[in-house]
Amino acid sequence: MESCQVSEFKAHCLEWVKKVHDQHQEVIITKRNVPYARVVPIEEEPYEIYGCMEGTGTILGDVISPIEEKWDACS
Repeated sequence: MESCQVSEFKAHCLEWVKKVHDQHQEVIITKRNVPYARVVPIEEEPYEIYGCMEGTGTILGDVISPIEEKWDACS
């Protein structure tokens, strides 16, 4: 874990944010050698394939009873 003064962070903010992202480590920002803020990387949540479409479909009508229409594929 690194630390830097608030004036240093202000002058080189984008560099510090890139460093946090690339190295996946937090940075403590200090003001007069007292911890003032913390910059941490975002923890990415794994994408779950199971259940990702839950609640997106709609049942229209009876799906259990046989249909009256004869299909050509059956002959």
